[in-house]
Amino acid sequence: MMSGRNISGLRELHGIGERVAGRLVEHFGSEDAALQAILEGDIASLSEVNGVSHTFALSLARDVRARAEGCAISDFLKTKEALDLYSRLLELIKTFAHTSHARDKLDLFFIHSQRPAWTLLKRGGLLWQSIWN
Repeated sequence: MMSGRNISGLRELHGIGERVAGRLVEHFGSEDAALQAILEGDIASLSEVNGVSHTFALSLARDVRARAEGCAISDFLKTKEALDLYSRLLELIKTFAHTSHARDKLDLFFIHSQRPAWTLLKRGGLLWQSIWN
């Protein structure tokens, strides 16, 4: 199910031990469903799991997205100044989001030079959709 992402189980993800993996499977019904929620960045649903904070859910989603795309925020934003500028800009954009779900999705958005243009356009559309919904 996680083709192209080289993730075959929850225990492969940083910070997920046996207990948290069990809770995720119990909450989502299967390991594949839990992995899919992480990949889709469903921060709200992940945060409902006992032992998974909002911050940890966001971290999981970012880590899985970085694996899937072969690039993390830190790969693109090399300097502290660039990361600070990105963070301030993202916080400004998030003021236009109407829901916490939309703000969570924006926290997963970043641009990097290795991402194909069609992916940027698709994500950009999702970005604006997140803001206005």
